Amino acid sequence: MLVSNSHECELIYEYTKIESGNRNGHQNLPKALTHARKIGGTLVIAKLARLARNVAFTATEMERGTNFVAVDNTSANFLTIHVLAAVAEDETR
Repeated sequence: MLVSNSHECELIYEYTKIESGNRNGHQNLPKALTHARKIGGTLVIAKLARLARNVAFTATEMERGTNFVAVDNTSANFLTIHVLAAVAEDETR
């Protein structure tokens, strides 16, 4: 889900993750991230672990200025996101 960055949230577009057992299920993620950066919106995801299970990927998106919020942890800050991404990456291994 992509929302505008204002006091009132407006749904701009909805991207759906295609469930699969491989990386092809993430084909909409790059589109959603690019769209969020392009319009200065915020990508709303259900769980932080669903965004990426790779610390480098998550850190790169944050450095690129991609705004996102995870519904399962709306108060996560920069440090928390890094730690949780590291945990998710370790669980994937």
